[in-house]
Amino acid sequence: MREKKMVAAVLLIVLLGLIGLNIPTKAFDQVQRADQQLAANNDINIVTEDTIEPDTDTSKAVNKPVSNASSDTDDKAPTPSRSATIRYSHNLDSLAKVVYGEARGESFTGQVAIAAVVLNRVESDKFGNTVNEVIFEPGAFTAVSDGQYYMQPDEVAYRAAQSAIDGWDPTNNAIYYWNPVTATNKWVWSRPITTTIGKHVFAH
Repeated sequence: MREKKMVAAVLLIVLLGLIGLNIPTKAFDQVQRADQQLAANNDINIVTEDTIEPDTDTSKAVNKPVSNASSDTDDKAPTPSRSATIRYSHNLDSLAKVVYGEARGESFTGQVAIAAVVLNRVESDKFGNTVNEVIFEPGAFTAVSDGQYYMQPDEVAYRAAQSAIDGWDPTNNAIYYWNPVTATNKWVWSRPITTTIGKHVFAH
């Protein structure tokens, strides 16, 4: 009996830790289902997200400023920001190709960021209404212009594209990006910068 209580306590700590990380809903659901299956197999009652009462005491709340500082790390938990009703799964290949053509060699976060910009453009009224309309807009992406779009994407590019489809947007809703070393268009520097990831600057 003591062992069962210990297992339940450990699972609860892990579950609360995952809730605190604010991981994407899809991943959280998978973890929660696995925990419930383990509990069922061991005859243990486990606390789920639905049974945890929110702490309404705001006296301990701390306001933390939001930073748009440069970031090139992959240890942040993805923060879903895209509408859950908009799905782009049928565009996975197109997104992976533009990611691979534009950002291979960048960090995983940097590759997700490229796909996120494409999806942000689809949702903006300033660009095309579909992923392919955005990607093939004349002059929009260097990878399309120079043919790198047509290369075979690797697994990382596919995972990055899927992460953006699932809602991860590390760009803070940016609709533009550029490499400051090679950018020749002065207009882009007039755009409000949201963040810098790897070799790319992102902006609204």
